[in-house]
Amino acid sequence: MNNTRKNKIICYTGIGSRKNAKHSANTFRKITRKVFSKSRCNGIKERHGSECPKNGNINGWVNYFGAEYTTPKNCNSIVKNNKNIKAMRNRLKSK
Repeated sequence: MNNTRKNKIICYTGIGSRKNAKHSANTFRKITRKVFSKSRCNGIKERHGSECPKNGNINGWVNYFGAEYTTPKNCNSIVKNNKNIKAMRNRLKSK
């Protein structure tokens, strides 16, 4: 598969994400609007000093959430690694 931006997706595993973590720009934009309303962003700014990106700035939101543009195959690897890390943390907590 050719790695042009056209063939890439946004891989995001956080709050409100799909189970497979693969999102188009439109679905990711809907998540950001749902999860981080304007009032919630103002509260974050007051507590942490970091501003939320503007609504139309999809690249700003990708950086803010720690998501990334990648191929679907690479996103599968990211999801698998996240599950392994989560399982390892749970094992360490139970000791």
